[in-house]
Amino acid sequence: MESIYEMVDYLKENGFITKAEVEQAFLKVDRKHFVPESYKEYAYEDVALPLKENVTISAPSVIARSLELAELGEEKNVLEIGTGSGYSTALIKNIIKEGILYSIEIDEFAFNYAKEKLKNYKDIKLLKGDGKNIFIKEKFFDSIIVHAAFNNFCETWIKQLKDDGCIVGPFEKDDYMQFLVKYKNGIITYDLPVLYVKML
Repeated sequence: MESIYEMVDYLKENGFITKAEVEQAFLKVDRKHFVPESYKEYAYEDVALPLKENVTISAPSVIARSLELAELGEEKNVLEIGTGSGYSTALIKNIIKEGILYSIEIDEFAFNYAKEKLKNYKDIKLLKGDGKNIFIKEKFFDSIIVHAAFNNFCETWIKQLKDDGCIVGPFEKDDYMQFLVKYKNGIITYDLPVLYVKML
């Protein structure tokens, strides 16, 4: 795929994007801006790309599906765990607009990379640290979006989730299988099979 429009058409045709606000965000945020120079020719392909060892930019289809599941809205507060390149962060902010977005990254290289790529975005609170232990405020977030594989829902996340909020991320069911899941009101719903780097 050679353009952002071809990429978005592909994501819509294959059911990864169904919501207008997600489509508009993908059209507005150019993935090429967040991809390292040596991989820019693959920016619009539906593949994960390396940022550095053990840090990747997820495939557009997986990011799109995560955002669709996360019940985002213009005034929603979101916690993103795993800033990575900053691509997903920018997409989220374009959807929530008036909402508050915290994004935390444990890897120093990725944190600095994302900080540079997101320098023109306002109202994104970038944090360097461990996403398993971050605590902002009890019952503050409408959505928590996780970009590293985990095998349990941290109590820290659940305490910060609003009563009708949700957690979306790659849940490691066993050592060999990961699924994108949605946690809401104590219920886990399984979605796409995925392959993410494990949470440190």
